[in-house]
Amino acid sequence: MPWVMRKTQYIVRRYRLPAAIRRGTPCAPSDLLVTTGSQQGFDLLLRVMVAPGDAVLVEQPAYPATLQALKLQQADVVTVPVDRHGLDVARLAALLEAGTPRRAPNAELARAIAFHRPACSCGRV
Repeated sequence: MPWVMRKTQYIVRRYRLPAAIRRGTPCAPSDLLVTTGSQQGFDLLLRVMVAPGDAVLVEQPAYPATLQALKLQQADVVTVPVDRHGLDVARLAALLEAGTPRRAPNAELARAIAFHRPACSCGRV
């Protein structure tokens, strides 16, 4: 679809991702995947990075669509509380030290998802 290539070229030219270039990771149109929205992009990301049974740490409260996407991927969701300062790091450390979350045999690491939104308890986006 020619319009998709034009759109990705526009995105690269328009934003040129200055931070990526400074880090030495330039971006070409072929490096971008245009989706119909963030939820579709998140779903595709989960399909690539999370196998059924993999443990995924998620802030609580969590965005409902995040939990739904993880459930559809059959991830083992473990919630970590958030307070006014952000993720409760002490609780996270305690979970990890206690062997929680259980990891699937094929999982190399537990993934963590930080999904901030304007109404988050820490008041920051």
